[in-house]
Amino acid sequence: LVSVLSSKLPELGELILERCVLAFRRAYGRRDAPAASAAAAFLAHLVNQGVAHEILALQILTLLLEDPATDDAVALAVHFVREAAAGLQALTPRGLNAVMERMRAVLQGGALGARVQYSLE
Repeated sequence: LVSVLSSKLPELGELILERCVLAFRRAYGRRDAPAASAAAAFLAHLVNQGVAHEILALQILTLLLEDPATDDAVALAVHFVREAAAGLQALTPRGLNAVMERMRAVLQGGALGARVQYSLE
């Protein structure tokens, strides 16, 4: 629905995207996992539909997988990749491969909880 509205009224799509990014930043800053997960899922769908650029998705994943990667951030990154992987694979396969390599490095670091390690595998 948002992609159809964005094609007819680009300002509306941009406004929705800006507000979703702000909601994600606020929720991530407050460490509000449910709100950050919902905003990240919506952003992933916006990337898949072509409303948001794939660089936004790669920036979000880079933020989530920074050193030191926390359990919540890695779990959120896994959720985001599951939602946006198809679109990212089509648009920027090298970017998605770089994210997967970073996830592999985080997993091999061994500093994650068992639940997050299982979801990452």
